[in-house]
Amino acid sequence: MKWALSTTDGRDWHARDFSERDPSWRKSRQRGLVCLGCGSPAFFRAPSHKKTPAFGARHKDGCELLKEVWGVFRYLQ
Repeated sequence: MKWALSTTDGRDWHARDFSERDPSWRKSRQRGLVCLGCGSPAFFRAPSHKKTPAFGARHKDGCELLKEVWGVFRYLQ
């Protein structure tokens, strides 16, 4: 996922912007990340040699974020 909600600061974060913050800052907010579609706990995947930063979650059944239309909507914002 490219987006996640931080319940710590109430802000939607793009994975790229989240990854650019200081590691200690990220660590303090990682437990408060949730999926924007279903509210499931989310986690941050730091960038690596071949992969871009991203968020992940174990989505609840019927999560709106997993539907194609929602993904296109978030991409266009």
